[in-house]
Order: sequence, then structure tokens, then C-alpha cells
Amino acid sequence: MAALCEGALALEGPEGPVSGPAAALALGLAMPGVPAATPAMARSLAALDHAALAPRPHPYPLTASLYFAGRRPCGPAWLRRLPDAEAVGRFLGVARVGAQPGVLAWFGPPRPAGEWLFWRAVQSGSAEKLYIAAELPALCERLPALAEALAESGASGFKLPAAARGLLRPDRRVAYFPDAAARARAEAMLLPVLAGAPADPVPFSVSCDAGSLLSWGRDPPQGGEAWRQGRSWRLWLCGLLARALAAAAALPHPALPAARFARLRAGLAGLDATSFAPQEAAHAA
Repeated sequence: MAALCEGALALEGPEGPVSGPAAALALGLAMPGVPAATPAMARSLAALDHAALAPRPHPYPLTASLYFAGRRPCGPAWLRRLPDAEAVGRFLGVARVGAQPGVLAWFGPPRPAGEWLFWRAVQSGSAEKLYIAAELPALCERLPALAEALAESGASGFKLPAAARGLLRPDRRVAYFPDAAARARAEAMLLPVLAGAPADPVPFSVSCDAGSLLSWGRDPPQGGEAWRQGRSWRLWLCGLLARALAAAAALPHPALPAARFARLRAGLAGLDATSFAPQEAAHAA
């Protein structure tokens, strides 16, 4: 089915071979329903519509267009203000995080890794993730309480940007969990801490609340092709949608616009096409 939708295979139709959107229509595949009315999904749909306008669509640049949606430009003044990891740490108030006894006891001290600063627990497992999507000033203000709540919930770890550019991406604060139960436990503890904060929703993540202050994803399982390529939840999803957009551009059909076809393709991969929530079969295609 994936090969038909992406143009690698074709069906023999009354007027010749068909693939892409035409094949989906010929097979009578269920069309995606109305998307969930959440800020994160609104950003996702806007990014899909924008990417669908690309004059020379190709999966790789389309993937980047989707993945980087919502990031703000990092100008010279911002880089001068935050030239290195130490300056970024002061801006975020990382020292206040380390002063929380529960955080130090559960995670230990942070560890730099490229353009990120990681807090890792001894507990393993990190496929389930939460995006904490408060606007930057609110995130800095509530950072110690958020870190304490993550420690109390038993999170596997969390990360913060160690470079100025990372502060301007919506997925600037990510927490990891060994399973869905641990993630759900953390949601219940984090939402009261975030109450009243303005949101900067993370596109191509699944909203946990009406304002998308928290959203989640599930990284590809270990051993699969997506995992071997080092893909995260959002990168895997954006790549899937980008291939569908490219197929729809190469084989357009007026009855099935590219963005809607991309959501249909997500449904074939085991996702809820109205929210991108992964089901049991997610990452299979």
C-alpha cells in the first residue's frame, strides 16, 4: 500500500496505470477525518500546506521544511547575547535546576552532548517523549519546578538547548520516559506547573491538553530502519509526510489535495490522521 501511495507501484485502471492519490481513490481508502482543533495540529497543518506549495518538491527538502516549522530566526544580536553554552545556561537558569534536591538525586548533574544539555536518570528507556511547549520566558521562570516534577514522575531524562539557536525552536525542552504509563504520570504532574503559561506549540507532535502546552511522540523502536537511521519521532513523521507530499505533487489529483493525501498516508502508517497519535502499528511503513 505504501509503495502504491508513494508512486513506486501502480494499479491498472480504466485509463492506464495509477498510483499516488489516484491509487488511494481507486482503492476506496478511507479519507482522513477533520483534524483535532489543537494549536499543535494547527501548526502542523499550516506547515503541510506551506510545504505543498514547493515548486520542485523532493522528499529531503520537504522533510526539512516540515521539521523546522515553527523555528524563529536567530539573528546576530541574539548570537552576540548568547555566544556559548555558558551564556545559554545563565539565560535559562540552569543553576536553579541543579539546586533542586530531587533533580540532583534522580538525574545527577547535567551532561553536555553537542548542542544539548542532558539530565539522565539511571532508569533506562526513552522511546516515549514529552515536549514542554511553554514560551521561552515562562519556561525559564518555571524550569526548576518542571525539572522537580520530572524527577518525581520517574522520567528517564530531559534535555535543554546548549546553543542560542536551540532556544528558538519550539521543541526546546524534551523529556523522555520508559513507557506510556510513565509519560502519562508526568503529564498529570506537569500541567499544573504550566497552568497559565503561553504556549509555543510543537508541530508534528500529539497534544496532551487543549492549549498544546504539552505534547508527545513515540520514537521508532530499536532495530528498525528508522531507528538505525537515528530518526526521532518528529523526524520520522516529517519524512513520511514529505514523501507523500512529493508523490502528490508528481501525481496530482484534484479530488485529493496534497496535504490531505499526506494525512491519509500517515493513517496507513498506523497513525491517527486527525492528530498524528501513534497506534500499535506506527513506524511500520
